Amino acid sequence: MSILIVDADPLGVALWRQSFSATDYRITVAASFVDAQRLARSASVGALMIGISVPEESATDFILALRADGFPCPVVARWDGAHHADALQLFDAGADEVIQLPQHDVFFTARLHAIVQRARVAVNTSLRVGDLVIDLISHQVECGGEPIRMTARLYRLLEFLARRPGTTVRRSTLLAEVWRLQYDSGSNVVDVHIAQLRKRLLESGSGVKVRTVRGEGYTLVAS
Repeated sequence: MSILIVDADPLGVALWRQSFSATDYRITVAASFVDAQRLARSASVGALMIGISVPEESATDFILALRADGFPCPVVARWDGAHHADALQLFDAGADEVIQLPQHDVFFTARLHAIVQRARVAVNTSLRVGDLVIDLISHQVECGGEPIRMTARLYRLLEFLARRPGTTVRRSTLLAEVWRLQYDSGSNVVDVHIAQLRKRLLESGSGVKVRTVRGEGYTLVAS
């Protein structure tokens, strides 16, 4: 399996290479998103790493284009930590992980290995809850064989709930796991996305519902 690195900075490429030096992964490097787009279509690419030598906005567009093309593999982006909105945009575009710099080498390496290894050993490629089928590789959701249009964030929210059907998930847990926020700033971001998810499910004709457990959180149930 090949690890595709998109980074125009030699020092950044060296750090990525060092992180995988003790593995059997083959490293492929692209200095631009144009080259990376072509290389990502290779069946041997198992994970994609994006450095900080490219603007976050361009990285966001690149990830969106990859996911639109059906790129199923993990995408990890490095982030300089200057603006939280940049990291959220990368997650919304479809990044699986955004690693803030500076990052201690040991933890940086451990997190990369964990992400790639989970993808490598994954057995189940779909989740089924009621009449919903969630493809964990393509991030597509279907009801009765018909696709349900999802943004990257709505998909992450649905998948997280679908992995715990019938279980009440707290708002703080959703903020931490879906939005990667460790505190509740008082934003209504969870409520807004829950409402959007309910609307998509209702429009699809699905019997799956997102119920509010007052004072506790949300639970996904199949009627």
